[in-house]
Amino acid sequence: MVKITTMPKETAVELLHFIAENERFPSVETKLEGGFTVPQVRALLREIAGAITEDESSEARMHERLRVSSELSARTKDIISSLTPEEEHRLLSAFGLVSK
Repeated sequence: MVKITTMPKETAVELLHFIAENERFPSVETKLEGGFTVPQVRALLREIAGAITEDESSEARMHERLRVSSELSARTKDIISSLTPEEEHRLLSAFGLVSK
């Protein structure tokens, strides 16, 4: 049995988009008795896919920050902490420490 946690998030997002675009959902209106419409179900699936994508991006940024943080001295970390997130990213990417 495959667990959902082992599926790459990118694959899950692709599947959700595919289902949203290609499934007919014949039972939505009959079984849910007007509680949901097919367009609402499609929008929900797209929204879930978007949340997964954002979660994946946040995880990647967090891992990148942890990696960079372990490579920097305490003084450098102190200086960087005074920057805005955008300034920090521009500075670190200028030195090739994070992806642009």
